[in-house]
Amino acid sequence: MLEVCWDCPPTFVEYFYPVQSLCPGSALHFRGYSSEPLSTEVSYEQLKQRLNDGKVVVIDVREPWELREYGFIPGSVNVPLGQVNTAFQLSPEDFREKFGAEMPHRTDNIVFLCLAGIRSKAAVDTAASLGYKDAQHYPDGWQGWAKCEELK
Repeated sequence: MLEVCWDCPPTFVEYFYPVQSLCPGSALHFRGYSSEPLSTEVSYEQLKQRLNDGKVVVIDVREPWELREYGFIPGSVNVPLGQVNTAFQLSPEDFREKFGAEMPHRTDNIVFLCLAGIRSKAAVDTAASLGYKDAQHYPDGWQGWAKCEELK
């Protein structure tokens, strides 16, 4: 029996034609044309690959004390959830001055992260409302990242 993975983010490949890779769950991966929006969730494997490729901006929406207490993904930018709306409306210069990093473009792949995936989902909704078209979140949050990276 053939296993099919419908959980991965869709791209433009015909239905019923297998993509030449396997999903992390080892199910054969099928994709299809769809008017559905891209998935707002990203897996550990997807995030890790995008980080390695330099094709993602990771925004950590936890409070600064949480990053000091628990840790953070190297290269991530800390923009607490309560500041996401105003931060993403700043000028690039003001964003850089306030958050110490380049402001993401509306076309950049942005992945939001928090401790357990609740606040990051809210940040995706905020970014989408401001015109950021490729905003996603890592639903396992820092806890999931630390577990996968074997950080305690």
